[in-house]
Amino acid sequence: MKSNAPRNLSSKNPEMKEYYYLVPGIVFFTTSADPEEPVSLPVNAIVKSDKGFLPVSMLSKAQTALAQSCADKLGPQVQMTVHDVQVTNFVKLGHMTPSEFHDIGGKPGEEVEEDHSPATVA
Repeated sequence: MKSNAPRNLSSKNPEMKEYYYLVPGIVFFTTSADPEEPVSLPVNAIVKSDKGFLPVSMLSKAQTALAQSCADKLGPQVQMTVHDVQVTNFVKLGHMTPSEFHDIGGKPGEEVEEDHSPATVA
């Protein structure tokens, strides 16, 4: 399976470690097809930070990422108006380089084997 990592990982320092977070949340919106009927959709997003903690600015970035994830899920044919975005959690995934996060283990262009072993709890 090929990696879906971006080709240009970072223009500054492509292998600088950052903290990655999975952000689940709920987006509340209306569509142009029915502007009177609010809809909610649970979505996930990934945000990253160079800090080991979450400043309030990260909440704004997470809400924007969730709204974008919702728009991506619905597709460009759906015109939506976002009314609220609720962040339900921040799950710290780790401190790693973009290559580690995207599981780029081989040389550029090589396929990377996925690990299908069951998860373990320590």
